[in-house]
Parts: sequence; structure tokens; C-alpha cells
Amino acid sequence: MKLIVIASLIAGVVWVAPGWAQDTATTTAASGTPSKITTDTSAASAPSLIIESGSIIGGGSAAASAAAAANSEWQGIKADIQATADVIARLSTDQRQKWERAVAALPGFCHEWEKLLHDREIDNVAHLDWRDRDGYEIATYTGYGKVRGCEAKESTQGIPIGKVIYDEKNYYLVGKSIDEAKSHPKLIGTTNTLEIFSWEKDRWFY
Repeated sequence: MKLIVIASLIAGVVWVAPGWAQDTATTTAASGTPSKITTDTSAASAPSLIIESGSIIGGGSAAASAAAAANSEWQGIKADIQATADVIARLSTDQRQKWERAVAALPGFCHEWEKLLHDREIDNVAHLDWRDRDGYEIATYTGYGKVRGCEAKESTQGIPIGKVIYDEKNYYLVGKSIDEAKSHPKLIGTTNTLEIFSWEKDRWFY
């Protein structure tokens, strides 16, 4: 019976990827250090965005890089599953029950966190810092993609921790008027984001 419980737990709850996280957009974007953003004011047309450091979105090797990254991520997941199985095998009854409660609550927490990110993006758009540049209104803001991964692990202190993975998206707005600029935001970069949360007093804390 112990082996069946451990096997079920490993297969069903160690890596939580709820259905609502599966429709995440697959956007290829810049990575690395944050880029310095300026605008080109030498032309008569709308100011164009110049990224002086970091990578530009796209590129001929994007597909190969994405495939390599996906393979590396999958290898990491398998290693995490094995490590978690080893941890579960040595848990006491109380620790096992705490672990099971934490894992069961993680999908709901991730759904709530995704909603909070959406609300934060709406607030960012509502409080844009507009600047006039050669007769054009320009601004930037941060948006957020859907949560695309929730993983439960145990810390070195024996406390369940949750890893939540999503993308932060940087947008550039430009137009003759604020309404025009808002009508066609331009995605200029995406950052893969990992946040870690702890399970305390029978709930996930953030």
C-alpha cells in the first residue's frame, strides 16, 4: 500500500500543470540582461524602438534554441520528479499529510496568482507614464503571460515550496495620440520568470 501511495503521488501531483495553464501563447523573446530602451528621433515617422543591449526578438536560430530549451527543461523536470520521490519516501506520517495538503492546494493558488498578475497588468496600463517625442505619444509597460508551470518541492528545512513559472512581457506604445498608441501595443521583449512560495499554516504565502 505504501508503494501505491508513493507512486500515485509522484505521477499525479509532483508536477502540477492545470488545464487553464495549457493555452499559454508561445512567444519567442529576448533574454539575458535588461535592455536599455531609447527612441530614434532622426526620422519624420513615428519614433522607432532601439535596443542597445541584449537580444532582439526573433532570429533564424529561434526554433533550434526553443527546442534545446524545451529538452533541457524536460530533463530538469524528470530529475526533480526523482528527487521528490526520494524525499516522499522518507517523510513521516505528519510530514506526508502536510505535503499532500500543499500539493492539493497548489493548482488553486496558481490560478489565483494568474488572476493577480492579470489585475497588475491592467493597473500598469491604467497608470502609464506618457512622454511626448517629436509629436508622438510614447510609453512602455509590463504585461504578464499565463502561468505555465506549478511545481511542488520540499525545501532543505522540510517545508513544502511552490515554484510558479510565467512570462513577463514588455510592451512599447507609440502614436499621434494616446488612444492611437494604446490601440497597437508592440511586444519588445519577454522574460521567463520563476517565483517561489512557501507553505505555512496550511496555505501558500506570497
